[in-house]
Amino acid sequence: MLNKSARTPNLLILTFLATLLAPLTASAQDRLCDPQFEDCRTPILNLIRQEQQGIDVAFWYMSDALYAQELINRKNAGVPVRVLMDDQANNSHPANATILQMLRDAGIPMRNKVAGDILHFKTMLF
Repeated sequence: MLNKSARTPNLLILTFLATLLAPLTASAQDRLCDPQFEDCRTPILNLIRQEQQGIDVAFWYMSDALYAQELINRKNAGVPVRVLMDDQANNSHPANATILQMLRDAGIPMRNKVAGDILHFKTMLF
């Protein structure tokens, strides 16, 4: 029979293992989409349309105005939307300037990346 001091580490180990093996209750899901092999537009638009808590967006340039319009729609529905952007893309991607202006005119908070190289990633956090 184990004495109380010997049972304590065993109980801690069992509790730790049970915590690791317990199912996660969070509904968050990471999803990578490769547009070379699959439709990435529809799932992203659906995520934007369904979001209730907030959307954070970062991109070097955006050329599809439908994404911008859906972000504006969510903002107008009361969902916080924030954008990290890079206006250095405007020279090589003229549609970017139009989309940035759409977002700005809608009152979406935007922060321009001003130092270093380009903002070379695309992210949406829901």
